[in-house]
Amino acid sequence: MARWGKDPTPVHGMFYAFIFRDALRFRISGEDIMVDLAEGIENCRWAEFEAWLDAHHDLLIQYHEAEALDSSVGSAPSLVQRETPIWREKCQR
Repeated sequence: MARWGKDPTPVHGMFYAFIFRDALRFRISGEDIMVDLAEGIENCRWAEFEAWLDAHHDLLIQYHEAEALDSSVGSAPSLVQRETPIWREKCQR
């Protein structure tokens, strides 16, 4: 860990790898661009990745917001799915 404090390369690489994973998942760029970005990460060529990220930042944000909205809507319980409250069961006996 102390070595990472002096050399930020692994931290940059991890950050860009997460962005790269999302770009693959959302299919934002073509295969040839993704190969170039993967090589940029492997060879610590951050400027290439940063240029791509500048051009696609808004699109990545839109995909993340849509995904968050979908997951929050899907996880909200509906009234039909709820169990009968205990107090109602006791009153019906």
